[in-house]
Amino acid sequence: MAVKRLLKNEFVRDFSTLLSGALIASALPLLFSFIISRLYTPAQFGVLGVVTAILSSLTNVAGGRYDLAVMLPEKNEDSTSLVHLGGIISLIVASAVLLVIVIGNSSLLEWLEIQSLGWYALTIPVLLWCMAIYKPLNFWMNRNRMYKQNSVAKVTQGMSISLFTLLLGYFQMEQGLVLGYFFGWLVYIIVIIAMIYSVGDFSFKLSFPDIKRVAREYKDFPRFNVVSSFLNDSAGYMAVFIITLLFTVEETGYYNFSRQYLFVPLSLLSVTLSNVYFQRIASKINKRESLKKEFKIVSGLLLLVSALSILVIFFFGEWIFDVVFGGDWSYSGKISAVLIFGFAIKFMVSPFGQLIVALKQLKLALIFPTVYFSLMLSLYFFPKQSFEEFLKDLVLFEVISYLVYLSVAIFCLAGYEKKISASIN
Repeated sequence: MAVKRLLKNEFVRDFSTLLSGALIASALPLLFSFIISRLYTPAQFGVLGVVTAILSSLTNVAGGRYDLAVMLPEKNEDSTSLVHLGGIISLIVASAVLLVIVIGNSSLLEWLEIQSLGWYALTIPVLLWCMAIYKPLNFWMNRNRMYKQNSVAKVTQGMSISLFTLLLGYFQMEQGLVLGYFFGWLVYIIVIIAMIYSVGDFSFKLSFPDIKRVAREYKDFPRFNVVSSFLNDSAGYMAVFIITLLFTVEETGYYNFSRQYLFVPLSLLSVTLSNVYFQRIASKINKRESLKKEFKIVSGLLLLVSALSILVIFFFGEWIFDVVFGGDWSYSGKISAVLIFGFAIKFMVSPFGQLIVALKQLKLALIFPTVYFSLMLSLYFFPKQSFEEFLKDLVLFEVISYLVYLSVAIFCLAGYEKKISASIN
């Protein structure tokens, strides 16, 4: 009976719809990974790792963080204006990045030790805009409960990246990994825009008075969340830069390979859960209802998946990587036994960041990224040590940072529940 009630729960149904797409999208790269791992070298995965680190450090802030506000307005027209606003800001940021790359391409790539990328670096600003505009569009789809369409789009993206990467690898394109990622994102954005257009509720016509109005109304999001988001994202990918600078691009490749085939699938599931969770709690906050039930359901799901992931990778990670990806990647499996603890804590805690945002505790949201960024940056100044010892320190700092994050989220939830109880009494 308990299982039947759980399956009938609206939150669980919505999450299951998005989860199905996320699982397939995650499975597709894994299905092709045993071929991809034999077409590309650790150094090439290292270059991809640096590119994705650059993009991920900038993507969330490129739209001014107005994407986080898309769920909140009562009127759908205001939500649409926030999407337009995010698109305009991200286009300006992407253009600035393009200018930087054109002016300082060779010296920038040399400093990052990815000279082989060459003028393929011009894909970075286009990718940045695609990844940035996806954020508000994704929230708009979830606001309007377009969960099935969102799932189909995710599957399309996973398939596109995999097929382009395989095709380019077959023709021995040196930057096939980067180009496959690039073309996969282009297809993804085109599919999402086509789906939103087919619904008919989204106006692509810009209304600048409305855009200016919502920019003022939700000005706290860029004021308080841009810095925290940049620190958080930079800290999350700082390991890639530090490993490249302190060690070699090959070791960056081993780290990025583990991250791509362990953390990225977990992260996709985490983002999927976050999207549904955000929609649910934003709706309940507007109605001044308790958030305890959703918190318990989400906590249980996250804890279960995290525990299973740790058990499998800690005991069988090296064997799995050796069998699936080939002997050249067994070292990635070895270090994954350490990295999985950091990946799991990120997966388990990240969705609760939406709770802090939904409750508009944007000043408190600065605590976690400040702690996280400071700890990650300190790794660069550690005394010279082996790569594996470095990874242990990295994971320790990740666990400490995300426990701080969870504590802030619980504190915000407790304060909200206290206000709800007081208003009822």
